[in-house]
Amino acid sequence: MKKLVVAALLVLAAIAGCAGGNDILGKGYIPKDYGFHKSTNYIKVYWNLKITARRAVADGFVEPFDHNHGIHNVKLELVGLDGDGNIVSSAKGAPEDEYIMSPSYQSPFEISLPLKGGEKSFTIRGSYRHFPTGNDTDLSQDKPGRIPLK
Repeated sequence: MKKLVVAALLVLAAIAGCAGGNDILGKGYIPKDYGFHKSTNYIKVYWNLKITARRAVADGFVEPFDHNHGIHNVKLELVGLDGDGNIVSSAKGAPEDEYIMSPSYQSPFEISLPLKGGEKSFTIRGSYRHFPTGNDTDLSQDKPGRIPLK
């Protein structure tokens, strides 16, 4: 009987170890480690920006704003702006995961933007869909959302 209990505890520990990974505890992305961020009522986007002579690279993650709404179909765009705020260049990307259910689910992204010249600043804009979560998650209630340029 003791062997059966020990075996059952080991199985439960293994399951808990798998479940305690990225989905429950997040992937270890810490917002304060990122120099830039934007948020709406439904999504938060955090990123760092590396600029070389030929390109700008945004490396970051997205997460839902709260536990009551999940997000999916996130589309991001790294935008290079001139001194007057006009778009000079842009590149598209998306986070790794299609469905991001709560803030404990973080999804990384990387967008590489070839520079055209004249870029003075950079930002991210995009779109997504959000839906209610909880015991009655219903994707038929999803709604569109936007991450504005400014």
